Amino acid sequence: LGVWYKSRTAGKAAVGASWKAVFDILRMLRVLRVLRLVKHSPGLQRLFRTLLFSLPSLFNVGGLLALAFFIYAVLGMNLFGGVAWQTACGDGDAACNFLTPYAHYGDFSTAWLTLFRMSTGEAWNAVMHDTMFSQERFGGSPATVIVFHLPFVLLVQFLMLNMFVAVILENFTTPDNEK
Repeated sequence: LGVWYKSRTAGKAAVGASWKAVFDILRMLRVLRVLRLVKHSPGLQRLFRTLLFSLPSLFNVGGLLALAFFIYAVLGMNLFGGVAWQTACGDGDAACNFLTPYAHYGDFSTAWLTLFRMSTGEAWNAVMHDTMFSQERFGGSPATVIVFHLPFVLLVQFLMLNMFVAVILENFTTPDNEK
């Protein structure tokens, strides 16, 4: 009897939980009511028009950025993917904390996410240091690590991400009658 009751109540709890999720999503959509203010504010209308006119250029810059990520992820896999993150630093090695299951060059998706993390400025130099440590440990050249990471950071962090801002500012300063 207890098994039958548990099976009956488990299904109802799952259905109730799914309806709760639907209501939570609908409750979150109430935030979109703020967009009604756009009709009454010329400044907000200009900002939304600028964003709308910037989208094609932003997709071009985003595609170029994705291409750079793809190239560097493949290069990172070829140069540093032979050393698994577990063996790169050893167990409990205090000098190597940033090559983790979520940040290494062993496979394409993790290499891509590692590069994305580095493009935000999140411990890119620590990942570079740990990769240098693993290269030295396994007979590779630490100079290869520097030649790989520094151009990536300069290209992505300082050039490409600022291009997004430049595209939006260029469309913001262009008069409305030229668009």
